[in-house]
Amino acid sequence: MLLEQKRALAEQDGISFTIQTVPHVEWTFNDNETCSLLGNLLDNAIEACKRLDGNVDKWISIKIENSAGEAPVMKKGRFVSIKQDKTKHGYGLKSVE
Repeated sequence: MLLEQKRALAEQDGISFTIQTVPHVEWTFNDNETCSLLGNLLDNAIEACKRLDGNVDKWISIKIENSAGEAPVMKKGRFVSIKQDKTKHGYGLKSVE
């Protein structure tokens, strides 16, 4: 929810917002601390981009990666859920796209 809110704010100001992350095994912050830290970092990134001249490409990038036993299934250029009940699964993939 926090990332989506910040993405929307950034894009309102013409800032391209890409999300990427790497899992951290020994994360020592609780949920409130994590949201506060991430929210502050994103607010700072948005403010820094807003200070750039109008003709400059403005962007923020956040990356998410994980290990997997197999590559994601794609059909017609879109991710497809491999879970049994397709009526209840696959919505997260559409959100991520």
